[in-house]
Amino acid sequence: TTGIRTRDYDTEIEDFIEMLISKPENERKKKLGSKLFPLIKSMGYKESTKLTVWILDHMSQDVRSLAYTMNDSARLHEIVAEAQT
Repeated sequence: TTGIRTRDYDTEIEDFIEMLISKPENERKKKLGSKLFPLIKSMGYKESTKLTVWILDHMSQDVRSLAYTMNDSARLHEIVAEAQT
């Protein structure tokens, strides 16, 4: 699906968020991690697994923020940089 995108709103991301919210925390982290890890790895980071785990540990409670961050490469770079410190 293409979804509807307006400033700060994307129906495809919102559908993903709704699906995640209905899941138990461990399953939610798995689903987030399965999307997040390849994004971080494709950025060329060697410690992709460690960075993914850090981000999930620090951001998985705020599902909406993390879901939108995964679709904003500039913001994701900022979060990964923070995870490296």
